Amino acid sequence: MNIFLILFLISLGGIVFMISRKMILFKRGTVTASGEFPFKTPEMEEIKYIIVKKIKNYGYAILISTLRFSIKSTHFAKTKSKDLIEKIKTKFYKNEKVNEEVKEVSKFLKSVSEYKNKIKKIKSRIKEEEGIE
Repeated sequence: MNIFLILFLISLGGIVFMISRKMILFKRGTVTASGEFPFKTPEMEEIKYIIVKKIKNYGYAILISTLRFSIKSTHFAKTKSKDLIEKIKTKFYKNEKVNEEVKEVSKFLKSVSEYKNKIKKIKSRIKEEEGIE
C-alpha cells in the first residue's frame, strides 16, 4: 500500500513539474501553442501494414511454440506412463502371464490405424527436428 502511494506521489510531482515548466515557458513567449506534432507520424495504411505483418509473425511463432510444447509434453507423458505401466505389471503379474488374444480387426479400425500411423510419421519428423528421440 505504501509503495503505491509513493509511486503515485512521485508521478504526480513529475506531472506538476512538467506542466509548470511549460507554463513558465509559455509566459515568457518562447513556446507557442500550435496544433502540430514535433515529429512525423506515419500514414494509416503504413501502420495497418506493419501491424498485420507483425501479427502474422507473432501468430506463426505462437503456433510453432504451442506445437513444440504439445509434442514435448506428450513425449514426456508417454515415457512416464510407460515406466509406470512397467512398474505396475511387475508388481501385479509376477508369476502370471498376460493373456493376449489376436482378433480380426474391422475395415474401419484398419483405416483409423493407417491414419494414426501417418500422423505418427509426421510427429516423428517433428521430433527428429527437435532432437527429442
